[in-house]
Amino acid sequence: EEQGLDLHRFGNFSERKADISAVCLHWGGLDPQHCYRCFASDSRKVSSHFLIGLVDGAPTVYQVLDISHKAWHGGKVNDFTVGVDICQSPVTDWLSHYQSAGYEVETIENDTGRGGKQLLSLDPRIAEAAEAFVGDLLRALGLEEVSPVDHKVYRGAELEEFTVFGHHHANARKY
Repeated sequence: EEQGLDLHRFGNFSERKADISAVCLHWGGLDPQHCYRCFASDSRKVSSHFLIGLVDGAPTVYQVLDISHKAWHGGKVNDFTVGVDICQSPVTDWLSHYQSAGYEVETIENDTGRGGKQLLSLDPRIAEAAEAFVGDLLRALGLEEVSPVDHKVYRGAELEEFTVFGHHHANARKY
């Protein structure tokens, strides 16, 4: 779309050689436009397929890269996943920013054992949009939802048992 966000021209992706068998979720940027600007940078060499966040108070999903390409979002999992960035920072330093922008967030305990002891809750509008979108994406890909029920880091074939997981399930530095 003319007003859409398109990462293709920046070249931060490669040829997909494996079939898509999962969706990897990330925290990405303060909002979709901020996340897009980070991905559009020549210095970062990262990308994702979809961005989900609030735009003028409404939950919005942007497709920024065709899923036929391998986005650079999660290391080794890039080969078989679609990258989806949830565009709201979980860092508590942003609480007043989000509250003044009309987000419905609060400070919650971080039970991953990684990162800060407290995080920001996800705005329920973003959570609802992400849940609906990921469900639709799985159906479009012909995949049933199979997700971890914990925050453990999974390796190799163990991780490939899931069709939806967070980046923190594949990388101990993430939360």
